[in-house]
Amino acid sequence: MNKITFARIFGGVIILFVLAILISLFMGFRLFSSAGFIPPSLYGEWSNGLIALHNFSDFFIWASYLVIPIVLIKFANKRAHELPFPHLFWLFGLFIVACGTTHLIDIILFYEPVYRLSGVVKLFTAAASIGTVFALVKVIPSALFLKSPETMLIEINERKIVERQLREREKQLSDAQKIAMIGSWRWEIESDIVAWSDELYRIFGKPQNQPVNYESYIHSVHPDDRENTMEMIARAIQIKKPFDFFEKIIRPDGVVRILHSRGEVITDSEGKPIRMIGTCQDVTTAKEQEEELRRTKDELEIRVKERTQELLKINEELQKEIMERKKAIENTEAALREKEILIKEVHHRVKNNLQIISSLISLQSNQIKDKEMGHFFEQTKNRIKSIALVHEKLYKSRDLSSINCEEYLNELINNVYETIKTESSNVFLRIEIEKIFISIDFAISLALIINELASNSLKYAFPNNRKGQIYVSLKQEDEAKFILVLRDDGVGFTKEVNLNNTNTLGLRLVNVLVEQLGGTISVNNSKGTEYIITLSNLV
Repeated sequence: MNKITFARIFGGVIILFVLAILISLFMGFRLFSSAGFIPPSLYGEWSNGLIALHNFSDFFIWASYLVIPIVLIKFANKRAHELPFPHLFWLFGLFIVACGTTHLIDIILFYEPVYRLSGVVKLFTAAASIGTVFALVKVIPSALFLKSPETMLIEINERKIVERQLREREKQLSDAQKIAMIGSWRWEIESDIVAWSDELYRIFGKPQNQPVNYESYIHSVHPDDRENTMEMIARAIQIKKPFDFFEKIIRPDGVVRILHSRGEVITDSEGKPIRMIGTCQDVTTAKEQEEELRRTKDELEIRVKERTQELLKINEELQKEIMERKKAIENTEAALREKEILIKEVHHRVKNNLQIISSLISLQSNQIKDKEMGHFFEQTKNRIKSIALVHEKLYKSRDLSSINCEEYLNELINNVYETIKTESSNVFLRIEIEKIFISIDFAISLALIINELASNSLKYAFPNNRKGQIYVSLKQEDEAKFILVLRDDGVGFTKEVNLNNTNTLGLRLVNVLVEQLGGTISVNNSKGTEYIITLSNLV
């Protein structure tokens, strides 16, 4: 209920009260007169106790009706800004006082029948009652929309939560601005009122209670950038577009900082600029780092150029050295080719000389009638052929330092077989030689060993044209160990053979050659004859 409505109702109550006064005046000064009336206590069966009961009850009712409005009005005055209808409490107070007065009049009537005064009081009470009724009728529609205490409590709690969240977000924003060193600002163009965030005050080095405006801001800008800053702001207002530029400021303590300033223009409904908002970020450290990086880059470029010149010089020297080494390598290769040709020629000549010697021995053996002596010459010739075969292989090979055992020994064994097979035509060969490369010295010794043992098997193991087989193998067990096996299934020796004490020249030669090669030899005479020779360091 607003003040105008209350004034109307209260005015109506006053009018009724004045009307009651006029009626009493019309009655004359007999308002307090009891003439013509009898007190109620004088008629009927009123006892003193009954009269006391009525009087005490009316008195306490009147006293209560007097205290209640006082408390209500005092409460309404203190909480007027919170109560929805504070003026209604005055009407209730007036109504309660009027009702209480009627009870006071009832006490007086027992002793002094002032019924005229009683009527005026009741008329005043009626006026207060009617005014209160009208006031209640007026406020009921508005009162129906009042929120319940529970609803108001919920809304209060929700508002507190929202306010707390808002404070937290404001703190988070402030912390974020502090961490990023970004301050926000707002400038009311017409009134020249400028608002800075806490971080912006820290960036400019000013106390937070110090007022700022456009002029004080421009005064903080470095003289070198002041004109450009004013032009950027004026142009942004003119074209109503955002701006973005870097500027230097001078703090009150003389420290220069570099800022990255951004802003945009806010216009009214008619398009007139009324406000500018934006941010300023302190990028001094980043700019200093950029400058340091630029200086470092320039220094590195200088060093790279100097180092490039040094490398070019070194490269020229290396190219020169490479050319010299290349020339030296070519000369060395030419010398090696000449040496290789000479070595091949030597091997060729050695082979030819050995063949000549072998031929001379053959011619000489044809003139010898002694069969044993002829046999001796034949063995010598075969040994010479074994050595000659080594030189022939080296002459035909690209590698002059080693010989392929697989090719060399196969050919050697077949040559021995072809030489002696007329006497043992029913003997077959089984050869298993691995592809092993050995030096020339080892090749000659190994050839002589195989020549002696294979010749003995072909000559003596298969008498009377006996059938049989000769097995020859050379295998590498590990990096430095080789096993040579020569086995036949012939008649074998008639008694146990001691290679360290034998009269046979061939076996003595085999024993000596095995010792020279750092190997060992063993003989198995159980089924034919088997020689197992263990060698090392052939390669």
